[in-house]
Amino acid sequence: SPIIFYIIRFLLGVFEAGFFPGVILYLTYWYPGSRRARIIAMFMSGIAIAGALGGPISGWIMNDMAGIASLSGWQWMFILEGLPATLLGIIVFFYLDDRPENAKWLAREEKALIRHHLDLERADDPMPHHGQAKRHSAWEAFKDPKVYVLSFAYFCFICGVYVISFWLPTFIKEMGVQNLLHVGLLAFIPYGITAVGMVLIGRHSDQKLERRWHCAIPAFIGAFGLVAMVHLPADNIVLGLVFLTIASLGI
Repeated sequence: SPIIFYIIRFLLGVFEAGFFPGVILYLTYWYPGSRRARIIAMFMSGIAIAGALGGPISGWIMNDMAGIASLSGWQWMFILEGLPATLLGIIVFFYLDDRPENAKWLAREEKALIRHHLDLERADDPMPHHGQAKRHSAWEAFKDPKVYVLSFAYFCFICGVYVISFWLPTFIKEMGVQNLLHVGLLAFIPYGITAVGMVLIGRHSDQKLERRWHCAIPAFIGAFGLVAMVHLPADNIVLGLVFLTIASLGI
């Protein structure tokens, strides 16, 4: 029922809430700030890659597996796409170590090199704390206005991400494409371009060591793409995909 769906969707949000900030924190233990934009872009490109690959695969599953073992196509999609992710999550939990010095799969020289770059960054900190990283409490974060400004900005990004990821198949169907496999294949276009663009923009941000405009300009471009989609004729597939791609890449 709709109520059960809302409850399950809410619980899913609760359980995954710590995942993204946890990964970002984890990456700071492995990569210095000068490399972090491209690394975060590579991590987040997983969203776009999942959309690019998942679109055609989901379309095929829902088209061709409906009715097998008395299950609907969408039920097979949840099983076949959910199980590999679940199993991989268990493997990663045991394989990934907290910090480079704990990694059994790194040579001693590799551990020393990573630690050297991280220590260099700490040494260049304009606010050193007597050789030790200052510990901050959660309450300090709640008292800092910048946290709320940045949280609101990121909230707006996430709204855009969910508009694309949840409604992209619907947008394409409203353009006149009814075959689910074809919907998935067309969804590959904006997601594929987005995955490449994210990594290139992140790499350029690291090269220039500039963050503000590398975030703001794509945000405005993404907003333009979303607004333009609203005013397009519903049957114009080419223009629709162009603005979908602009919105997805910008976001």
